[in-house]
Amino acid sequence: MRILISLLFIMCLCVSAFAQKDTPEIIDNRIILTPEISPSAIPNNAAALPITTTLSFTNTNPNSNSFIQEKDAFRVIGDGRIIQAMGIDSRVIVNSSNFSSRNFQLTQNGALEFTLTYLGRPAVFAPGDTISLRLHLVPQLVTGAGNFTFEVISNSLAYNTPKQFVRLTLDLPNALNTSPVQIFRLTPSGTSCVLTIPNENNQQGLFRLPEAHLPFTVDRPSRCLVFATLAVTSNNAVVETYSIAPTIFFDGQPLQSLPPQEVTTAINGLRKNVSGNTVIFVLEPGAHTIELGGRIDRPGACFEYELIVVIF
Repeated sequence: MRILISLLFIMCLCVSAFAQKDTPEIIDNRIILTPEISPSAIPNNAAALPITTTLSFTNTNPNSNSFIQEKDAFRVIGDGRIIQAMGIDSRVIVNSSNFSSRNFQLTQNGALEFTLTYLGRPAVFAPGDTISLRLHLVPQLVTGAGNFTFEVISNSLAYNTPKQFVRLTLDLPNALNTSPVQIFRLTPSGTSCVLTIPNENNQQGLFRLPEAHLPFTVDRPSRCLVFATLAVTSNNAVVETYSIAPTIFFDGQPLQSLPPQEVTTAINGLRKNVSGNTVIFVLEPGAHTIELGGRIDRPGACFEYELIVVIF
C-alpha cells in the first residue's frame, strides 16, 4: 500500500512538472514609456532666464511590438510650485525609424500644460524609440523641487504606461531669485470670429483676431517669452474644415507663423485646439503689443485663444 501511494505521488509530481513546462510564458509586448528630464537638477550657476531643459520619453520595453495610433496623445503638466510658465520649442525631436517629427502636433494648453498628438499612420513604437522636447522654464522665485506629470491619452490597448511623475530640482542663485518677472495674460470672454478674409500687405488670408490684442510696457531691456494658444470652435451642428496657420504679431508685424494644417471644427460649442506657439526674443524699453491671428483659406471660423507674455 505504501509503495502504491509513493508511486501515485511521484506520478502527480511528474504530471505537475510537465504541465508547468508546457505553460506558455506571457510576454508583455505593449509600449512602456519612461519619461526623463535632462538636466533634472538646475545648478546654481544657471546664467539667465528662461531655464532650458529637455523632456524625453522612451519605450523601455525590449519586447514591445505595439503600434502608435493616430490621435494618441502625450500630456505634460508642470508643477506650479516651482514654475510660473513653461514654453516648448515647436520642433519635436524624434529618434525612430517608423515615424518622424512631421507626424506630431504640439498644442500648448496654458502656461503649465501642453499636449503632443500623433497624426500619422499606425506605426510600430519600437524598443528604444524616443520623443524629445526642449522646455523653456520661468521658475518661481524659490529654490526647491517639483514634479512634472506625464500622461498617455489613447483609446488603444497598446500602452502599459500609467500616469508618471518626473522630478526637477531648481537650485537658483540669488541673482535669479531676486530677478523681477512680469506676467501679462489675456484670455477670451467669448469667441472671436473671422468673418472676412483680408488682404494685408498683399498676403491673402492673413487675419488678426481683434480681441486677441495684448498691450504692455517694459522699462528696461528685457527678454520676452510669449505663449499663444489657439482653438477653433463652432456654435452650431455644422462641421467645417479650414486650413489654418497660426501667427503671432509683435508690434504689428508677423513674428512667427506655423505651417498650415487642416482643422475640422468640433460641434455645438466644443473647442478643438489648433496649436500652441512659444517665442523668445529681446525687447527694448517702451510700449509694445502682442496679437494673435493667422492665415486661413476662407472665412467663417471662430476661435478661442490665450496669450501669456512673460518679461524677465
